[in-house]
Amino acid sequence: MKKIIVIGIIFLFIGIAVAPSINQSVVKASNDNDLVEVTTQACGIQGYGNTTVKLTRGQYQNLEEYLVDFRARLNQTSTSEEAVPIFKEAIVELDKYRLLPKGMSVELAQKMVTGLYQHQNRMINQKKVIHNHVFAQEDDGNIFCLIAGRTTHTYFENIGVVFFNKIERTTHDIYLFGLSLYLSIFLTLLCWINPLALVNRINLGYDYGPVLAFGWVTTIGLLGTKTFQGNMHGALPIEGTSHFWGGPGGSWETKYPAAVGFIGIKIGLGIDFYPGREFTYIGSVLWTKISVD
Repeated sequence: MKKIIVIGIIFLFIGIAVAPSINQSVVKASNDNDLVEVTTQACGIQGYGNTTVKLTRGQYQNLEEYLVDFRARLNQTSTSEEAVPIFKEAIVELDKYRLLPKGMSVELAQKMVTGLYQHQNRMINQKKVIHNHVFAQEDDGNIFCLIAGRTTHTYFENIGVVFFNKIERTTHDIYLFGLSLYLSIFLTLLCWINPLALVNRINLGYDYGPVLAFGWVTTIGLLGTKTFQGNMHGALPIEGTSHFWGGPGGSWETKYPAAVGFIGIKIGLGIDFYPGREFTYIGSVLWTKISVD
């Protein structure tokens, strides 16, 4: 009986010693499951790193509700002058969650997403030099505009990607691939020192299938406020980048360009910006054209 009591006491002490670590592990796992990783990245302006934060479910829900309200307010605007304060307020809201790109201040982020094309005098001058028939034909597009959206199958590209892909497509040859790679690196570095990044693109969907993007996009610019919702794809009359899939006997997959000259911020869940995921993005673009199916 004495031996049984001694052994019981030993196991009791072992249990007391081990329980806190087990409990700590369970609590940590529970806490991790209750957190949502959100990552933001600057597009069209270099020198600022990605920011990844872990939000509680409550914080993430509040952010989602704000973005719904943000979209509703944008859809009620008719001019860039009305929309710019809403964009600037969105930056302040993102900053509350520490979601601005690493090293970027609120003031710089506001300037970046509203762009250099929203000044009223510039817009008036731009209207004078663009022919009237352009405005009549752009029912599904916009020019010199603010843009906000949340879409799936969304691809962001800079000048390096665009030019490298052009070379890859026209010289689909293993012997020239190395030259293409070096040129791609050079052009990417050139883009890095280009603060306007005018060739930056947003692509929506691709023709292999085809696969359409889904979500919503709002633009406010020279052609007024244009809203798009549902299944959609980029419709700009420019060549999209392509990638070869399937090995021998495979085929090319070509993306649909939806906007060029994008300068702004993109937001996604998790820490990896893998192609095709859902993004929320706000900023300004030179030209956009989207088709809703």
